[in-house]
Amino acid sequence: ILTKKKKELHAKVARTIEDTYKEDICYHYGVLANHCMACEDYEKCAEYSSLAGRIAEKTASFNDAIEYGKKRVTALERLLLTDEVNKQIIDARTALGLYMAQMHYFVEAKEVIDPIIDLAIRNDYKKRLCQLYVILGTHNYVVEENYPEAFKTYEKALKISGEVKDIISTVLASTWLGVAFG
Repeated sequence: ILTKKKKELHAKVARTIEDTYKEDICYHYGVLANHCMACEDYEKCAEYSSLAGRIAEKTASFNDAIEYGKKRVTALERLLLTDEVNKQIIDARTALGLYMAQMHYFVEAKEVIDPIIDLAIRNDYKKRLCQLYVILGTHNYVVEENYPEAFKTYEKALKISGEVKDIISTVLASTWLGVAFG
């Protein structure tokens, strides 16, 4: 089948699934993400990938959450880069990095967040900065065995998480800081 025709078919399948399963569409987020990616509807692909990733996270299926996270990042990075899309990319890469860190893929987690750290700092995006610093601190501690840098990074995470009242980041940073001190 020609590429153009394939895209049209994937778009039609996605619309049909959306129309047919309006009441319980949550069971079809993953399939919709795949069809939206195939028909190059990147905005919807990012949305459905995010939703599918959240469901996977709630069921502790982090390998699935990672796959949907990667798909979300890919879709967002194919959109026109506006301030809003950049913010969504920071959110997506941070979430993906956290999924990877929870699976102890510390090198991969750092690689995922490296492209957005400066952007988050420039935009003073504190909600994500504290999470990024937890990932960086863990990489410094576990992978590089650079304890002084890990301590500094965890302290930044704790300071910012306290400012934005992000309990999860506070717990993660405190836990990893305690482990590193041990």
